[in-house]
Amino acid sequence: MTISYTDFLANVNTDDLAMLTSFICNVDVEAQTDATLADTLFTQATRLDSAGLLTEMHRVYSHDANGNLLQSFRGVVTPQAASYVAQLARERVVLSREPLP
Repeated sequence: MTISYTDFLANVNTDDLAMLTSFICNVDVEAQTDATLADTLFTQATRLDSAGLLTEMHRVYSHDANGNLLQSFRGVVTPQAASYVAQLARERVVLSREPLP
């Protein structure tokens, strides 16, 4: 599935950008012991995957030293989606450098 840059901009939010950036940097998005947050992050990651922005998405379960369930997510961002994130970052840097009228 291919998504256009225009559609990407129209549908991506700051939480999506944070998750995509974490995945690009090979950093897991952690919910720790918060089951509600884990469900929210899973819904978000599934939406990004369904939109064709991820090639892989995994929900990772582990336990801490006290036996508490920990959840995190890892994903692999498609090259196209990574380029959109980079393009958006470049555009925002340019806008932040433009002098105000």
